[in-house]
Amino acid sequence: MDMGLQDKVAIITGGSYGIGKAAALSMAREGARVILVARRPDVLDEACQDIKTATEGIAIPVVGDVSDHDAADRVVKAALDNFGRVDILVNNAG
Repeated sequence: MDMGLQDKVAIITGGSYGIGKAAALSMAREGARVILVARRPDVLDEACQDIKTATEGIAIPVVGDVSDHDAADRVVKAALDNFGRVDILVNNAG
C-alpha cells in the first residue's frame, strides 16, 4: 500500500522495539526517513540497523528520554540538521 510517505521525515519516540519499531519499519518501507528516539543506546542502535537492513532506508538513532527538554531539542535538531524538516511525529514513548 502506498501511504504517500516517500521522502517524508518521521520522528518516532519509543522507537527501539514493539509498536514504535514496527511503525518505523513500516514507514521506512514506504520511503520515509526515520529518526528513532529511545533511552537505551544498544537497543536503539540495533533497531536502526534492523530497519536499514530490511528497507535499505535511512534510520537515525537519537538517544534520549522525551521527558527531558534537552533530549527533545536534540531530536528536533537531528531532524533539521539531517533533513531540514519534520513531517510526522509518532509519540509512542511512555
